[in-house]
Amino acid sequence: MAAIALGRIGDPKAIPYLEKAMMEERDTWAKLAAVAALEKILSK
Repeated sequence: MAAIALGRIGDPKAIPYLEKAMMEERDTWAKLAAVAALEKILSK
């Protein structure tokens, strides 16, 4: 899930997938990547 969302890192449509990855992903690095991707999208 996180990999798919991170592949669309600049796409605002990926936000729900990134939020889900942030909550459900067990891998800490994937969670941190999802947070960074959300920050990038929301800072535009």
